[in-house]
Amino acid sequence: MHSLFFFGSDQYSQTVLNYLQNHSDLAITHRTNLTSLPPITPDTLGLSASFPHLFPPELIDSFQGKLYNLHPSLLPQYRNVAPVPYAIAMGDKVTGITLQQIDAKIDHGPILAQQQEPILPTDTTPLLLHRLFTLGAQLFLDYLEGAEVLYNQNPNQPLIFTHKLTTESGHLEWAVFRKLQNHQPVFVEETANPLLKLRLTRNPQGNLLHDLTRALNGYEKVWTIAPTRKGELRLTIESVLPNLTIKLAGKPKPISYNDFVKYYLE
Repeated sequence: MHSLFFFGSDQYSQTVLNYLQNHSDLAITHRTNLTSLPPITPDTLGLSASFPHLFPPELIDSFQGKLYNLHPSLLPQYRNVAPVPYAIAMGDKVTGITLQQIDAKIDHGPILAQQQEPILPTDTTPLLLHRLFTLGAQLFLDYLEGAEVLYNQNPNQPLIFTHKLTTESGHLEWAVFRKLQNHQPVFVEETANPLLKLRLTRNPQGNLLHDLTRALNGYEKVWTIAPTRKGELRLTIESVLPNLTIKLAGKPKPISYNDFVKYYLE
């Protein structure tokens, strides 16, 4: 029986940990940081999932090639910190989970196994992350059993390196929001939003507002500043389908966009 150091510190890490505890006989030690690690023996494995710390080279070396990472994309696409929000925001129909060997660079080590997963029209970032990490936990166990599941990337697909999402990642100019809400074309030069700019250059078709809203669910959400009869008001997009719902800053409950127009714009 292998011993496993499991590195993870959030709800998605917990998804993997729970699965491994329920579906394997691994002797698991859960670590939320890299301090005060017990001795690493030759039969010790390491697995990282949704872990926000970089492993120092000496720790990587101590695992002798048996330190692994689960990354929720089909690497090398969507390296770095926000692969699932980017995949949804770009309007992708398919993503996946990658098991890789960890080296000193970010999401750079050898790819050992991958599994595809469709992005459903109802998926939000939290929903998809939980599903991907559940698949990833089984993928890791399959790999330990000797199975090899690989997916060949499209060599002609431009690679995107993701970046940390901030409040500004969800900001849409009012005029741009109105165009998206009315399914009118938006041009790259009309917005400063980096996610929307990338989407417009990569895949301008589809319901962009819906995809951005789903992508940022669980993060900062999509928001705009509306000029109303009561002055400028910040509103957050709660959902787009089946009906557009917004939440005004300072108000306890969301309202329909139609009610917002009726009471604040007309």
